[in-house]
Amino acid sequence: MIELKSFKIEDWEYLKKCISSESELIQFTGEIFTFPINQKQVEVYLSDSNRTVFKIDNENHQTIGIAEISIHQENIAKIARVLIGDKSMRERELELN
Repeated sequence: MIELKSFKIEDWEYLKKCISSESELIQFTGEIFTFPINQKQVEVYLSDSNRTVFKIDNENHQTIGIAEISIHQENIAKIARVLIGDKSMRERELELN
């Protein structure tokens, strides 16, 4: 089972740990960040009021990834920028808590 929790600036190093190359960063974020990612870039990212960012925790309360819900038009939301950082958790079916 997984649980979505609010991604806070204190969690930024998890994101840094998950992205080990410029190509991985571009695949996940497009041109929002530059490599190597730093805390200031994450602060700017989190300050966008059209974006809600979550960390994804597993049943052991360990963070395994992050995801974003983005709202660009009134009443239209989309799931964006999903990253399962723990490579052993990729391509698995997970139940949302």
